[in-house]
Amino acid sequence: MAFNNLNKKAININYFELGLSALTNALNYLKRFNKNNLDSEFVPELPREIKSNIDFELNAIITNTLKESYLSIISEENQDNIDFFENQEKVWIVDPLDGTLNFMRGLPFSTVSISLFSGVNPLLSFIGVIPGYKIAMINKNGQAIYAGSEIEVSKINKFDESVLCTGIPSRQELNSKENLIFINNFKKFNKVRMLGSASYSLLQLAKGNVDYYYEREIMIWDIAAGIAIVKAAGGHYKLSKGLNKNSLIVSANNAKLQNLYDN
Repeated sequence: MAFNNLNKKAININYFELGLSALTNALNYLKRFNKNNLDSEFVPELPREIKSNIDFELNAIITNTLKESYLSIISEENQDNIDFFENQEKVWIVDPLDGTLNFMRGLPFSTVSISLFSGVNPLLSFIGVIPGYKIAMINKNGQAIYAGSEIEVSKINKFDESVLCTGIPSRQELNSKENLIFINNFKKFNKVRMLGSASYSLLQLAKGNVDYYYEREIMIWDIAAGIAIVKAAGGHYKLSKGLNKNSLIVSANNAKLQNLYDN
């Protein structure tokens, strides 16, 4: 299913090639990376957040490629002081390694995620999946592609037959009233899965393997590439501002299920 709302005239073919090149360079580096060289630490101000040297090394590789476009970059590792909701220009959004803990502990899956937005509207998206190094993208025709084949969301329209993907980001308050509502809605789904990578979870929604995705206080770089591919695959998403700069409340589904979460 093509991304019908994609403004193809807005895509400069060089942006597409540049984004794909940045992803390929990062994946090639990961293939050669020796995990014995991993170094990590917990972030003092976010006790559930972990950072590794591989995050920063991948970020340097990606941003050094993307800077040829002379566009700003919102990345987990350097944000150019840009607020996603206030920005009206083209901007790259990068998560050099989404699912760092998964990568460090040998758990599947993690991703390298790169997307290009114009304001809040997605133009391009690239996701490299680890392990396997398969690539998901929005191609030049606006189609959602994974490993060379077009993908689309599921057709399931009953909650008691559906699967929810979710997570508990490091910035999410666990004792809030909204969190209780969030958890209470779990019982409406047939199954609930936490995969440890927001972009990989959204890719599963785009592929039709799950039917709904929801997270609170997730960061824009965690979900930007994923929501773009969900939309291109025929799905729907809603974004609301979170409590922190560039954090969001994200509700996405296959466009067959009603929205359970309004905020």
